[in-house]
Amino acid sequence: MVTWSLILNSRNRPEHLKYLLESIVKTTHDISSIEMIVGIDKDDPSLLLSLSILDGYPFVSYLVTDRPTNLHVSMRTLLGIAQGAYIFILNDDVVFLTDGWDVAAG
Repeated sequence: MVTWSLILNSRNRPEHLKYLLESIVKTTHDISSIEMIVGIDKDDPSLLLSLSILDGYPFVSYLVTDRPTNLHVSMRTLLGIAQGAYIFILNDDVVFLTDGWDVAAG
């Protein structure tokens, strides 16, 4: 069962996305308890690089939108996909620092 859904949009910042993902892996006690859902616009100049980064993390799924949309619409769509009991809405420049945050918060 997924306990934590981490939801975010990312645009043209693959290096931030990778750093975020690495911090999640490093600090999460039970990686099977999380899912991450990322929204990316089809016209993102870094789309292919971002997708190649995301593909390296089995807890991540992503939604590539056909056209740019406002943040509110995108977040509502991603929230509709989320399955976790708890939802974090993040930006791609967030870094997780607390080791075992998933246990401490649960």
